[in-house]
Amino acid sequence: MTDDQTSTPRRPGRPRADNLRTKKITIRLLPEELAELEKQAEAARIRLAVFARKKVTDSLPKSPRISPEAESSIRSVYAELGKIGSNLNQIARGINAANIAGAQVSGDEVRQQVTEAKYALRGIMDWLDQLS
Repeated sequence: MTDDQTSTPRRPGRPRADNLRTKKITIRLLPEELAELEKQAEAARIRLAVFARKKVTDSLPKSPRISPEAESSIRSVYAELGKIGSNLNQIARGINAANIAGAQVSGDEVRQQVTEAKYALRGIMDWLDQLS
């Protein structure tokens, strides 16, 4: 008899996939927790193991956590955006106040403020391009 003949006979049914789940974890539940999971699995009409796997994998975060360095950089970007927003608000407020008072607003001052905001935004856009 060859090794093939002594092996366990194949069971009928769907052939196994190439990506067999070979690893397992064990968790401890209260009887009420297990009963609730079983009830939910039965209501979904799927096996408890499949239901539990889906609950675990669906609850995992979809995006990876960012490094502390990247988080620090992102905070810096938010701070810069806040400064740019503040500058733009000051420009708008100055123009509105001047218009209400009937005064003429210097185009050079407005251009300078807008140019500074534009350069700051361009720097942020360059930084974001480096991330991708």
